[in-house]
Amino acid sequence: MFVRKRLDKKGQQLSTTAMILLVLGVILLVVIAMAVMRYYGFLGEKIEILPGDLEAIAQSCEVSASQGLVTSYCNEFKELGKQYVNCNYAQKNLGAVVPSATQMANKCVDVPKLEVAFCLKTEMKIIDVVNGKKCETILSLENVKKVCDKMEDSQSISYLNADGEIIPSSCLAIRVL
Repeated sequence: MFVRKRLDKKGQQLSTTAMILLVLGVILLVVIAMAVMRYYGFLGEKIEILPGDLEAIAQSCEVSASQGLVTSYCNEFKELGKQYVNCNYAQKNLGAVVPSATQMANKCVDVPKLEVAFCLKTEMKIIDVVNGKKCETILSLENVKKVCDKMEDSQSISYLNADGEIIPSSCLAIRVL
């Protein structure tokens, strides 16, 4: 009879400790899921807990600009999400706040040449994006011809042919093409 009364209960009671552990377990699972999603980029742009990459780049650019470090400000490309940007591009096109940027207004003159050089690095892929442009576009013959207009004939440069192969050449040879 005692057994029958226990089985007739409509619901089971949870102890307070079990309830607390259940809630903590759910919270822990949510935190782990958010960390995994942020690490792998899945919803990473929608879930921003820490300052974004653009803010970190803006602070780095502010240091470069305030110290007058032209090479660091103009020539160094920093990874921002799925593209690479220099300080000049981040400040002008992405809204990075760099108060000292006025000092650097006319100092970034060889950016197209630097973009070509950056895309030619061995670890870069044709689909990678530099300053808002795919490397495929940057390395196109038409773009490389424009870059060569500001270079001497003897300087070497490479371009991407129609088959997707990188062809080393000189500006003199490219002007003839």
